[in-house]
Amino acid sequence: MASNELTLTAATERMREGALTSSQLVRDCLERIERREPEVGAWEHLDAVGARRQAVRADVSGPAGLLHGVPVAVKDIIDVAGLPVRCGTPIRIGRMATTDATCVRLLRASGAIVLGKTVTTEFAYFSPGKTRNPHALEHTPGGSSSGSAAAVADTMVPCALGTQTAGSTVRPASFCGIAGFVPTYGALPIDGTQHLAPLLDRLGLLARTVDDLVPLYQVLSGIAHPSPLRPPARVLVTDGSELADVHPAMRATVRRVADTLTGLGVPVAPLDAADLMRRCAAAQQVVMAYDAARTLADVVAEHRRELSAPLLELLDAGAATPEASFREALATADAAHEELAPTLGADVVILAPGAVGPAPRGIRATGDPAMSRPWHLLGLPAVALPAGDVDGLPLGVQLVGARDTDGSLLAAARWLATHLR
Repeated sequence: MASNELTLTAATERMREGALTSSQLVRDCLERIERREPEVGAWEHLDAVGARRQAVRADVSGPAGLLHGVPVAVKDIIDVAGLPVRCGTPIRIGRMATTDATCVRLLRASGAIVLGKTVTTEFAYFSPGKTRNPHALEHTPGGSSSGSAAAVADTMVPCALGTQTAGSTVRPASFCGIAGFVPTYGALPIDGTQHLAPLLDRLGLLARTVDDLVPLYQVLSGIAHPSPLRPPARVLVTDGSELADVHPAMRATVRRVADTLTGLGVPVAPLDAADLMRRCAAAQQVVMAYDAARTLADVVAEHRRELSAPLLELLDAGAATPEASFREALATADAAHEELAPTLGADVVILAPGAVGPAPRGIRATGDPAMSRPWHLLGLPAVALPAGDVDGLPLGVQLVGARDTDGSLLAAARWLATHLR
């Protein structure tokens, strides 16, 4: 097995034992990229020379932190000093970041090596870039963290940063058969990132296993020790049919995971919140459009003809949204949170589809984020984990927790993942 095929956890363990060097790991990742990038198209900018140089330094220095010597990919809306930041749009060609975003600075301080910038959709909305799903090149990898998810899934890099405003980390993770984590709103630093809708934008973490998400989260959150592995106290299940026409294989996967939990002695019950979910999904779209229109107003004024039709549709809708409607959507979120809080306790999680179904055929769209909209509006943490496949395409589920239960949610997801292998 080449070292790029190792999980992040396995790679760091081997480097600690002296059985693997950072230079070898970076070299194997770059060789994989050279072979597969023409087909997958995950990278916007590859810093091969810089990564090799950093790896040599890592080999001769003492361990700097949890991610010492580990190559990471960074979504191309996040600033990395000295590298381009195009945000998936031609109007940003030639723009270079002069400083690291805080999340990148924290990764570097832990010893991580930035391998390069990964493809994103236009301003992290719907218009896709060149990336294809590594499991089936004629299918989308999802978006907007498309390149990050595809690069991790194709063993080009062990982990990556993404972001999420609606479903931009959970959905690509589900489509690409990897793990993803979107912590509670505000839990991780997101400065130095091109915003789409600041009231919703969050950092997302992508890796091949749920265990691999833990050191990433520790480094970025400053939490010294992860919560011990343990099952959730209770699981509330929805198959997502309240929000969209969910693929039969995805509904069956959710049922199978619920049955697994029941067999392991975890109390499982239906989530009785259909109306809440629908209200929140609608409100999320209002908040996103309103906020995005004001965030990107200068871009529209200067570059309207160079923006895609889907992005303009969102921004024009948001610009036309009355402030009263925006305030009503925020009030909907507040009311829903109060309504859900007694049900969703500290060790209670929601089990839901990670996406509407498997990755759709075609790369001109990135799929439907409906399965994440309600939870994301409410600022809740969500962990996506691989749970099956249909016709060779991955299927993922997500566990959603109460606000500020990120550590216990990760612990529950890690526990569940051990029983889904």
